[in-house]
Amino acid sequence: REVAEAVGLGERRLQQLFHAQVGLSPRAWRRLARMHGCLRALRATPMPAWAEVAVDSGFYDQSHMVNEFRALCGVTPTEFLGRAIAGSSKTPA
Repeated sequence: REVAEAVGLGERRLQQLFHAQVGLSPRAWRRLARMHGCLRALRATPMPAWAEVAVDSGFYDQSHMVNEFRALCGVTPTEFLGRAIAGSSKTPA
C-alpha cells in the first residue's frame, strides 16, 4: 500500500504491474525472498540458532519459518540441513 501511494498507483494496479514484470505476485516473491535469506544463513552457519535465523530472514518467528520451509521445500529446516551435510560428505543420513 505504501509503495503504491509513493509511486502514484493504486495497490491493485501495482500488483498487476509487478506480476507482469516479475512473473510472480508480490506475496509469492516475498515468500521466496525470505526462503532465500534463510538458505543463505544456513549455508553460512553450521549450527544455526533457529529463532535468530528465522527473524534475520524476515519470518515472524521460528514456527513461521518451519511452516514456510516445509511448504516450499517439503522438509523441515533441520531435515534439509541434515541432507545437505550428508550429501556433501557422501555419507548416508
